[in-house]
Amino acid sequence: MRAKRKKSLIFDARQIVIVRSGVFIPSFLREDGKEIGLSLKKPGSLLGVGQMFTDRERMFNLYIIADFEGCVFSVSHFESLFEKYHEFAKLAMRKCIENLTSHSEFVVDIALSDSESKVQALQNLIDSNSAFSGIKLTHEEMAVLLGINRVTVTKVVSGKKKGN
Repeated sequence: MRAKRKKSLIFDARQIVIVRSGVFIPSFLREDGKEIGLSLKKPGSLLGVGQMFTDRERMFNLYIIADFEGCVFSVSHFESLFEKYHEFAKLAMRKCIENLTSHSEFVVDIALSDSESKVQALQNLIDSNSAFSGIKLTHEEMAVLLGINRVTVTKVVSGKKKGN
């Protein structure tokens, strides 16, 4: 599967995605209807694996930031690969742990922060990770990822530009 920047891909709850290339924001809708971005992801990411360990089915969305390429598997097919190929299972579990770690670090950085701190934490994440070099997020993409509205992001970014 391939997709260009500024596209949005929707996956059902019983799919797993292995990302070969691209940068994107995975998100989902909460029960109250609010869309929540999970983190900024890069090549090598494994998405939807949590569906293997829960009965709760949740669709997820990918906002493509840089051209995307990946493979989509059904959960049942992925589980059969898990059982048949033990090295694959170890690699997949390592990716799951990396996903959990990056989600937790991201949540810690933005959970209790004010909007300006959230925008700064996101910029620091992008600036400190070579996989994200050259990535320019729109204000809307930043808003989805940070759980704030686009107008707030624009005010924070405009204020920083005037302050420099």
